[in-house]
Amino acid sequence: MHPILVADRFTTRIINTDSPYTVLGIDEVIFCDTDGGAITANLPAGIPGKHYKLINTGSSANDLTVDPNGTEQLYGAGAGVAATVADGEVIDIHYETTEGWW
Repeated sequence: MHPILVADRFTTRIINTDSPYTVLGIDEVIFCDTDGGAITANLPAGIPGKHYKLINTGSSANDLTVDPNGTEQLYGAGAGVAATVADGEVIDIHYETTEGWW
């Protein structure tokens, strides 16, 4: 798991043995290959205007779980409630102080 600068964007690839993965402030696009098993990506504390795109690139029916920091909200689902991303799905989120991750 190493960030790679691609066209002024930091792209990271993780696999199940990297799980749980703590998303870094320099990450922007994270390819999550869940073919070897489920992956949990733990978001850092939100920074206003921060953007992440996480992509489940697997095809073996293993999920990517995106877990917000502490009591922060993700898509308004409630304090600290994680989102599940199935094979081929993408979660594209931005942080806003009042609303959390959307």
